[in-house]
Amino acid sequence: MPRPPRKAPEWPFPSVLPGQPVKPWADPDTGLPVHTVALRQPDGGWLAFIAEWPEMRATARRQAAAERRVLRLYARSQPREWLRHARVQWKARHDPDSVTEDELDLMLIELAKREKGPWVPAEKVLKRFGYGPDGKPLPKADRRRKSGR
Repeated sequence: MPRPPRKAPEWPFPSVLPGQPVKPWADPDTGLPVHTVALRQPDGGWLAFIAEWPEMRATARRQAAAERRVLRLYARSQPREWLRHARVQWKARHDPDSVTEDELDLMLIELAKREKGPWVPAEKVLKRFGYGPDGKPLPKADRRRKSGR
């Protein structure tokens, strides 16, 4: 008697199958989700990059190796400050009521930096307008105008 055909097992998470191009990961330091995208190149190799940070890329002969390399690169290249900003942004998106005032200030500073370019230190601004770092007026000799007068 012939056997009935078997059905392929259904996977609860198809994104973790070996052949899938987009795979979810979790950053162990922050818990933030990170997605790798792996694409086949014409020469037979694989190009993998981080979906949230497309500039970060790695190539290898096999898909798994390219994904490992790009994840290693991602983990090495992030400065701690960037991780802190990412954690605060994640928290603000998913639980806005739990954001502290310090975290809100950090987010506003990052937003202003992105919109207006680099910031000038407060000491330079104070000195330009005739004040010292403590906020008190400078003596007249220290206040020099850059005009030709």
